[in-house]
Amino acid sequence: MQVSCKKVDTGNVLHAARLRRTSARQGVLSALLAAGRPMTHQQMAALEGFDSIDKVTLYRTLATLRAAGLVHVVRGADGSALYCANSDGDGCPGGHPHFQCLDCKEMHCVLEQRLPHLAFNEPVVVKAKQFVAFGLCAACAKKEASKLARKRAKRREVVR
Repeated sequence: MQVSCKKVDTGNVLHAARLRRTSARQGVLSALLAAGRPMTHQQMAALEGFDSIDKVTLYRTLATLRAAGLVHVVRGADGSALYCANSDGDGCPGGHPHFQCLDCKEMHCVLEQRLPHLAFNEPVVVKAKQFVAFGLCAACAKKEASKLARKRAKRREVVR
């Protein structure tokens, strides 16, 4: 999974989107761009430096950035909203799939793959598409395999 790590001047991005350059907006957008992956409101609130932003301001800031097309939302396995910066400027609708680990709950953009094109018989306007694969990330799959190996070893000891 690729992650975009390019440096972005959030002040210019906000100005281009015709938004005021508030410290909350710049901080939230910077944090999402630096993370390079979708994050929940709670994950963002727990970030270092976010203790000065109250929860309501964070929600409103995320909603404003989303309405301006700077952030997109992906729904996790539990239905929670995860926010991700539109680092390519094109937004996520029609963009890329995501993967969420069911153990550690982290979600990642799968930038090297594109979502399929949808063709309709009538003129419609697609506002969003979403594809999320759920499973275990490499680290959690390794832990799971180790746990299963220990259980098998214990069973063999009991049988002997």
